[in-house]
Amino acid sequence: MATPKDPIETLIVFFSKSIATFQVSTYKILWGVPVEKKAASFSATIKTAPKEKKSNFLQSGLFNILDTINGLDICNVLSFITTTINSKPPKRSTNPDPVEKALYAVQDTAKEVQDTIDKYLALPTTLVKSYAGVAPQATTQKQAIQDFGPPAPGETQISGTRLLAFNTYNLLQNLKDLLSTLTPNSPNSLFTAQNATLLSQVPGLGGSLNYVDNFIGYINQYTDYRNINNEDLQKILKKINDIRSVCVTIQTLSFKSALALLGNFLGTDVRAEIQRLSEVLDPTKILPTIKQIADQVNSFIKIAQKIYDVIKQLQFLIKLALLLIKILKFIGVFFTSLPLPNLFTTHGITASLEKARQSADNKNNQVVKRLEQVNSLLAVILSFVRYLLENATGLLGRLQVLIAKLEGCESTKDSAVLQDLKNSYNNLKRIEEQLATYIAIHDGKTSPDTALFGKYSIRVVEEELTDRTIKNKRRRGIAVDPDGAIVAQSDLTFATNTAIIIEEVKVKLLSSNLVSSQFNLLDASDLAVIATSVNYLENDTVLSGDFNFDSLRKESKDLPDSADESQGLGLNAFINNLSGGRRLRKRVRTALDNSSTTFKNQAAQEKVNGENLLKTDNVASSVGTGNEPEATKTKK
Repeated sequence: MATPKDPIETLIVFFSKSIATFQVSTYKILWGVPVEKKAASFSATIKTAPKEKKSNFLQSGLFNILDTINGLDICNVLSFITTTINSKPPKRSTNPDPVEKALYAVQDTAKEVQDTIDKYLALPTTLVKSYAGVAPQATTQKQAIQDFGPPAPGETQISGTRLLAFNTYNLLQNLKDLLSTLTPNSPNSLFTAQNATLLSQVPGLGGSLNYVDNFIGYINQYTDYRNINNEDLQKILKKINDIRSVCVTIQTLSFKSALALLGNFLGTDVRAEIQRLSEVLDPTKILPTIKQIADQVNSFIKIAQKIYDVIKQLQFLIKLALLLIKILKFIGVFFTSLPLPNLFTTHGITASLEKARQSADNKNNQVVKRLEQVNSLLAVILSFVRYLLENATGLLGRLQVLIAKLEGCESTKDSAVLQDLKNSYNNLKRIEEQLATYIAIHDGKTSPDTALFGKYSIRVVEEELTDRTIKNKRRRGIAVDPDGAIVAQSDLTFATNTAIIIEEVKVKLLSSNLVSSQFNLLDASDLAVIATSVNYLENDTVLSGDFNFDSLRKESKDLPDSADESQGLGLNAFINNLSGGRRLRKRVRTALDNSSTTFKNQAAQEKVNGENLLKTDNVASSVGTGNEPEATKTKK
């Protein structure tokens, strides 16, 4: 039957696996690429994700999405795509006259032109033969080549700039057919010359129709998509932006309107901005994407909150472990300090007490081992928390920019989408402050500039060398009293972990009795583990009572030469009052002193023998290689 696992160890393993999952999930939320593609392990530094075309939100990641949207004139893009404008189309008459009917027909055509351009914007990388009708008519490479001839020299297919030129040319042909109905002299014009004169009374319409005439003339100069070079393409795209704005303006006009909106074109190349936007998301779904941004930020917050909860649970385990260590040490001291002389007990009782004491020590060692595992896990978590903090700061900055932009847009300033984004921002700010506070407390305990132990300040300093060519310097920790004097220091070391050096100085202070230890029953290794654990706590009230159990031993203390049986347990007085008791005590002391002296002499002799053996081995080695020491060489 398998031995059941320690529940604490099981919990630590579970937390370890959870942290690994959180790391992968966080990176995907932020950058949208598999974590395997990351060059290095998680760190506090934000890495720039590889720039590659994404097909959806999850592949793009929060940072790429926010950087792209924040780089746009978001208000213009929203107005351009969603046709959210401040001036709404006026209500139409239920009994229009012929001129009003003509105006409504012009406005309907303008709306159709706008919709056609929007279809073109939604499919920037697909070959489209026609944008007329309900849906764009996509075409294949083969069909496109059959209809318009082979691609440009050096190209195997229509792609890139050529593809954009292909689509733009076909859009122009569709727009030409639609806009020609707005020209009075056109055979398929929507209105007569007389109505055209009356329509010119509508403020802004005359100038708009003139722009339509000029645009048709501009279109007529292009008879083949292969004649459109890159410079022409940029000019055409600007014209398309302008004609769309003209059509939006036409839809807002009425006889009663005093607005002359011609020239109120979009001030930026929205087509280019939408092209950039399409690299990370579907431009027609920008508002749902902003809502999704808030959702992804909330997912990041949930991970950060879970990490903080794990820290809290591990802190509880630390406090529980420290309490157990205190109890087990108390048990050990209790059994070793029982004021019960062996003279009055059986061997079985003595063995049982020793067994209980040993069991308490074993349990203590197990608890310290678990505490060490918790420390290792918290060290990993601490590194991940720094990563979360760094990226949370980056997210907050990007969200703040986006919120400011959306607040400046009439179409979104009071929207539910903006409110969701604000709520996510506030929640992210809250969890960032919690994690930052924890990191600050931990760093304050381990920083060499702020570490205190008793009344002494601990600093870590580099060794002073006269040879400036030596770059790798060792370090040591020093303890400084309130007057600035160095009272203790650790050995020089190449160790990079400052916390270890600080703990060595603390041990020096304890061993020198400069600081009264509340861990006086612990060895140096256990003390280092406990001290590290305490650094992970935000408060260490569990250690408010110390490990000093000297009061348990007071009853057993009496002077060795005392004859007063009322002192302590009176054991020494009892022995001294026996016949020959004092002589027995002296003989035992003498035997112990002789044994101690013999041991010291033997140890010193063994040291000399060892040194002589090493010298002999060195001489033999030198002779074997032909390199004799100077002392053994003879003159020839």
